[in-house]
Amino acid sequence: MDFRGKTNLSRGIRNNNPGNLVKTSIQWKGKVKGSDSRFETFANIYYGVRAAGLDLIADIKKGKNTIRKLITEYAPPNENDTTAYINKVVKGTGISADQLLTTDKDTIKKLLREIFKVENGNSAAVITSEMIKKGINMANVKSIPKTVAIGSSIILLIGGVIILLNYGKR
Repeated sequence: MDFRGKTNLSRGIRNNNPGNLVKTSIQWKGKVKGSDSRFETFANIYYGVRAAGLDLIADIKKGKNTIRKLITEYAPPNENDTTAYINKVVKGTGISADQLLTTDKDTIKKLLREIFKVENGNSAAVITSEMIKKGINMANVKSIPKTVAIGSSIILLIGGVIILLNYGKR
């Protein structure tokens, strides 16, 4: 589904970039040259959903692993009402602001749906659950191992096997 040229929709939807990812040098799959000088443009909505999902996963893995930390990075207070944004994502996902996030498909779907609503207002209604599902599937999003830090150790649970890693101070 390509929404470029649909003047009755929000900027993010018209750019097939429902997460309103700012232009960077990242060579996203499906990225095309668009007329928007600030935000990325994608060939279709699925590539835009894919990029938004991968961006969220990267941020979560870098330690932006709560809705509060993630949205503060994603929509900084100097450009947005970050507190209101956080509250809308919390309400819509049912995940508390400081609960640790995982990168499983269900969590990413919930986060994307709510971020798309905030970023695009009423225009977000054109993005179906199937579009989000397809975009996430294109990203090959899978669960990452659950980790727990205890002192100077990390416990990983991978396929029912517990792995203990000692990292100490460096």
